[in-house]
Amino acid sequence: MAEVDLQHVSKTYDGNIPAVVDVSLTVADQEFLVLVGPSGCGKSTLLRMIAGLEEVTDGTICIGERPVNNVPPKDRDVAMVFQNYALYPHMTVQQNLAFGLKLRKLPKTQIAERIQQAAALLGIEELLQRKPRELSGGQRQRVAVGRAIVRKPAVFLFDEPLSNLDARRRTEMRRELADLHRRLEATIVYVTHDQVEAMTLGDRIVVMNEGQVQQIGPPLELYDHPANRFVAGFLGTPSMNFWEGELRVTAESVSFHSGDITLPLPRNPQDQSVALDKQPVTLGLRPEHLSIVNHDINTATFPATVEDIQPLGGESLIYLKTGKQEFILRDQTHQTPQRNEQVTLKPNLTKAHLFTPQGTILPTTP
Repeated sequence: MAEVDLQHVSKTYDGNIPAVVDVSLTVADQEFLVLVGPSGCGKSTLLRMIAGLEEVTDGTICIGERPVNNVPPKDRDVAMVFQNYALYPHMTVQQNLAFGLKLRKLPKTQIAERIQQAAALLGIEELLQRKPRELSGGQRQRVAVGRAIVRKPAVFLFDEPLSNLDARRRTEMRRELADLHRRLEATIVYVTHDQVEAMTLGDRIVVMNEGQVQQIGPPLELYDHPANRFVAGFLGTPSMNFWEGELRVTAESVSFHSGDITLPLPRNPQDQSVALDKQPVTLGLRPEHLSIVNHDINTATFPATVEDIQPLGGESLIYLKTGKQEFILRDQTHQTPQRNEQVTLKPNLTKAHLFTPQGTILPTTP
C-alpha cells in the first residue's frame, strides 16, 4: 500500500468555475480517509483527480511519493469502486472479477487464485457463476469491491458505493467495509455525502464545502470541536441547534443574551476580548446537550413550548420553540412531555459553541 499526498490541488472547469480550491492533505499508508460534504462540494472531483479521471488544474498529487499528475489512470496503481457498480451484465461474477486481470495478461493460475481469495474474503463464492441481473444490490456491491481487491492496488478509491442500498443493507455493508479495511490493511479514500458513513468508517474525516476543505480530523474530534459553523451544522443527526443573540462581556463574567433570556457561559473572561461586548454571536447546542427539568432551578434555564414529538424507539426527538427560536432535543428518558406543553429547558453550557456572524468559532477554554 502507499500514502497519497495532495499539495495545493485545484480544479477549475471551463468558464473559470472552481470545483476544488487549493486542497492540501496527506492520506497515510493504511489509513481510511473519508471525504464528506453536500452535493457539489468537490469531493468526487477530488477523488477522480486522484484516480486520473479528471485533470489537475493546479497543484501536485503523489501516490507513494511518485507524482502522478501526468500518469494515466491504469498506471497509477489505484482501484476505484463506483456508485453504480459498473459490472458487465453479460459476464458472470467470475468473469467480471477476472476481466481486469486478463487485460494485464496475468497467468491463468494467478487469476484463479486471486478470484478465490477475494470471493472467500467477501463471502461470494457461491455467486461466481451468476450474472449481475441475478444478484441483489448488496451482492453486486460486493462483486464491485471484489473486482477492486483482485487487482491488489496501492490505493482503493470508493465513490459513494452504498448510495443504492437500502438502510439495513447500508448498515451491514459499513461493517463489512470497516472489517475489510482491517484485514487488507489497505489505504482507502472514500467519498460520501452521508455523515453516518463518514463517522463510522473514517480514521479521519475531511469535511468539504464549495470546493474547500473546512476541517480534517478524527470523527469525534470534528463532532466535539468543529472548526466553524458549517462543520458544526453538517455533522450530527439531527443537526446542531443554532441560537442568534449577542455576547455580553464584563470583568467578572461572559454571558449570552437573546431577548429576555440570559445564559451565563462557563468561560474565562480573559479569553474573551472586551471588544466582543454586545457583538452578535450564534450559540450552538447539540440536541443531546439540552434537557427538560421540572422547575427553574437556576438562571441557566429558559422556558419553551413543545411543538412536536418524534418517538424513535430508544429515544425521542422533541421539537420545541421559545419566541421565534426553534430547538430539537434528543430525549432518552421516555418521560416525554405532551404537545403544546410548557416546559423548562436546561442547556449544558459546557458543551456550547459560539460562532461569529462569519461562521468562525470563538475561542473557548476547556
